[in-house]
Parts: sequence; C-alpha cells; structure tokens
Amino acid sequence: LASQQKARRAIDSGRLAREITPVDVPADRKTTRTFAQDEFPRLSTLQQLQALKPAFSAGGSVTAGNASGINDGA
Repeated sequence: LASQQKARRAIDSGRLAREITPVDVPADRKTTRTFAQDEFPRLSTLQQLQALKPAFSAGGSVTAGNASGINDGA
C-alpha cells in the first residue's frame, strides 16, 4: 500500500512527468486517443486490500492487490 501511495503522490506532483512518454492510439478512423499515464497505481485503502479474495486457492496469499499487473508481463 505504501509503495502505491508514494507512486500516486509522485505522479500527481509531476515528479515523473519526464519519465512517461505520451502515446497516441487510434480510437477510430478519424481520431486518436492519447495515453499519458500508466494504469497503475490504483487508488486503494488498507481496508479494500484486506477484503480481496485469494486468486488461486482458498487459503492462498496472492490477491489482485499484491500480484503483478497484466501489463508487467510477469
């Protein structure tokens, strides 16, 4: 949670602006959509993370809150 909060503060303050390159993606034949930030970090609270169910087995510890995102390629 702390790393997500630190990343969000850095993004919101503009600290990472030079590290992120906007990408224009075709939305349809006439327009494009600009993506200027990553999908992560998500806004979350400790209570939200604690409520997440295990992803693979009933007693497991891997949840959507502590697993790598799909975009990580892990």
